[in-house]
Amino acid sequence: MKRTIIFVVAVWCAMLVRPESGHALTLSLCGAYDSTNPTVTDNQATTYETSTIPTYGGGILLDQALPFFKLELETGVLSIQRKMGWTSTALGITYVNTWTLNDIQVPAVVRFTPFKFLSLGAGFVFNFGQGNVTEDQIDYSGGGNSFSGLSMSYGEANWISQDSAYEISAQVRIPMGMHWSFLVDGNYQVGIQNMDELDQTVTKINMVQILAGFSYHL
Repeated sequence: MKRTIIFVVAVWCAMLVRPESGHALTLSLCGAYDSTNPTVTDNQATTYETSTIPTYGGGILLDQALPFFKLELETGVLSIQRKMGWTSTALGITYVNTWTLNDIQVPAVVRFTPFKFLSLGAGFVFNFGQGNVTEDQIDYSGGGNSFSGLSMSYGEANWISQDSAYEISAQVRIPMGMHWSFLVDGNYQVGIQNMDELDQTVTKINMVQILAGFSYHL
């Protein structure tokens, strides 16, 4: 997985920075609103009800216009936080768990621009976990297993630290002069990897992300 991510990102960056005379680069500084919605399935007798928790982040995007078919290549670096929760019930005992992951996210997206101000994108995002995972737990059985702000490594939490997702997006740029524009991007990400290293549980992270900021066209 790690080698695949490095290879794809390296190829993407090489395509972005290669000189293309007459074809513009666009640099964007964005804030991010992230709404994470996990899907959890269990091979055991545990049932899960997931919940969506909004968080915020930001970063930069870099777009290279290609000389054909109104296409652009997009990559960048975003600092995001993915926060998710679920209620699990097994043998009559109910727990509510909330997990917080701090990530560096790198998109690799192809954009089609049918109109000057609108582009549609599809591709991948790669997430690289930073620091520790934080967990909160409420034990409704009264067994004393509630805790808050428990910090642990990805390995201790049985989470993988690198994952990827499919992404589809729609982006609007509103001109603000010769070189500047205001950007709004809405995208949906569908998790590919199982985040949980425990064999009996499959956890994939889906996310709605809204980016807003300013673009400078070089």
